[in-house]
Amino acid sequence: MYEKNKRPDNNFRLTDKEIESALSQTPKAVRDDILESQNNVRRFAQEQRKTMTDLSWEDPQQPGVTLGHRHIPIDRCGMYIPGGRYSHIAAANMQAITAKVAGVNSFVACTPTKPNIVDADGKL
Repeated sequence: MYEKNKRPDNNFRLTDKEIESALSQTPKAVRDDILESQNNVRRFAQEQRKTMTDLSWEDPQQPGVTLGHRHIPIDRCGMYIPGGRYSHIAAANMQAITAKVAGVNSFVACTPTKPNIVDADGKL
């Protein structure tokens, strides 16, 4: 699957330089729209998180018995970002931002490769 898009040392993590290069090639209006969308997703996720409260209840019919639940974020999440014909940045935004608001600290995102997106030197 990756033979068409080889990367140095088979490292598929983008460098800061590669990210900056991709951002510099993205029109400002598109970047602004992406940031607005991200802010919208973040604000909704923050409001949604407020509705998820922990519960601790002592059963009056069973003294000493406490029941309930807690919301504890997982340490790491994996995300599938659709690619190809129907790739949308919204899919990445809704998964990553919602998880970040929930308290997830580490993310791994996978997406299908696209032909000719990486040059012969392994650069985006």
